Amino acid sequence: MEYITQEDKASRVNELTGLLSRMAVEYPGVLPADVQTKYDDMKAEIAKHQADMAAWAARQQDLEALVRAEAPKNVERGEGPTIVMRRTDADIYDLNQYGRGHVSSLEERDQKFLDNAKRSLDSSMFAQSNVIQDKAKEGVEDLLENHDSANKELATRMLLTGSPQYKRDFAASLREMRPIGTVANLSERAAALAVVGTTTTGGYMLPYTFDPTFIKTGAWTSVNPYRQICRVEQIVGSNNWQGVSVGAVPAIYETEALAVTEAGPTFARPSLTAQRASSFVSLSYETLQDRPDVVSEIADLIQEGKDTLEEAQFSVGVGTTVYPLGMFVKSTFTVKETITNDTFAVADLDATEAALPIRHRAAAVWGFSRAVIRIIQGWETAYGKYFASTLGYPSVGELQGNPPGGNTGLSLLGYPVWEFPSAPVTVTGDDTIVGILVSPKNYMILDRVGMNVELIPNLVDGSGLPTGQRGILALWRNTAKALNADAGRQVNIN
Repeated sequence: MEYITQEDKASRVNELTGLLSRMAVEYPGVLPADVQTKYDDMKAEIAKHQADMAAWAARQQDLEALVRAEAPKNVERGEGPTIVMRRTDADIYDLNQYGRGHVSSLEERDQKFLDNAKRSLDSSMFAQSNVIQDKAKEGVEDLLENHDSANKELATRMLLTGSPQYKRDFAASLREMRPIGTVANLSERAAALAVVGTTTTGGYMLPYTFDPTFIKTGAWTSVNPYRQICRVEQIVGSNNWQGVSVGAVPAIYETEALAVTEAGPTFARPSLTAQRASSFVSLSYETLQDRPDVVSEIADLIQEGKDTLEEAQFSVGVGTTVYPLGMFVKSTFTVKETITNDTFAVADLDATEAALPIRHRAAAVWGFSRAVIRIIQGWETAYGKYFASTLGYPSVGELQGNPPGGNTGLSLLGYPVWEFPSAPVTVTGDDTIVGILVSPKNYMILDRVGMNVELIPNLVDGSGLPTGQRGILALWRNTAKALNADAGRQVNIN
């Protein structure tokens, strides 16, 4: 059995007391049976830790008395220095201070959650190697101030998973898979959070500094350009988003002295429901033993898998059952058929631009696969009408090798050109969306903040034999679709 230090026991008592306080707030009456069981178990664990700490303190007093009794009587002793215990940043992770007896009102509790979550954010760094720290922190601060749920689910998650102890326990659970000490209580913390809000059940909560769902701006990778140019909304405490869209306000001429004619705008209520997605990472026992920084690298692996999945689905997702609706699926935006059957030609670019309403042109961008961009470049033979060159194709400019966020640096008819890796590459097949000219803020990505992970201690091969690897299954929820089909034009092969 591993020895648990007094510091860990005291920290665990504080955590459990905070969880009990939250349960008391959430359930003012009789507790449900499963919650009552959890409540009783936590009380018993608190009592055990307190008894252990009391026994340790008693032993220390006995030893101190023995030392005093054995000390020489003729040695003059001066008073020792006064030790002043100061509160440190670690105290912000003590959930006990947010419960009854420590705050006088829910307003005070909520403000305390907000302030301390911000303090945690200020002193933390997101683990993804390519994230822009300042922008990520700005996004999380906006979430805390304007989007957190009434019971402060987001702030609570940050204070639960942002503490140094939680990060140590999470790393230990991954390396050793040992259900002892505070490591065993990680799943209890996740279950306690599930009591507060509707979240992915089971597993461990990923430390929030590893969690890509917290980062509104994405990781700024070339794999997933959608998060750089489209509208991204994040929600907490719910799985649904509802908005209000307003059509154009009509204006009319009227006869003098007659009652005005009502000509109000048309309102609609677009809605999105976040759906579960997942990615899987496998690591060998040797890697976990030899690489102390491997836990941080997992953040990059999860981010890469998440970006790859999202880019493909946001491009060609079917939009039914659990899948997002991709921008290159026919009729996601308004379709513009090519002029000639089974042919994509120069004239189709002009016709597509002309078909896009003028109010959407100011913020519009082109979207193509790299193969289609190369085809269009080949049309540029003189005068630079399309790519603004002066000497024809050789001066059009090359695509950047790894464009940040997918922006190629090119301009087509004055609109930025973005590369979408999963967009169609053929320009001859019937009913193929080969490109789009769209105002991208009219395509919305919805994130439900909070990622959980399931740890699989032993992976096996097809014969059921262990491979010497552990698995990490990351679970999160989001979706995406167009809010206004008229805000874009899809070039469709006729």
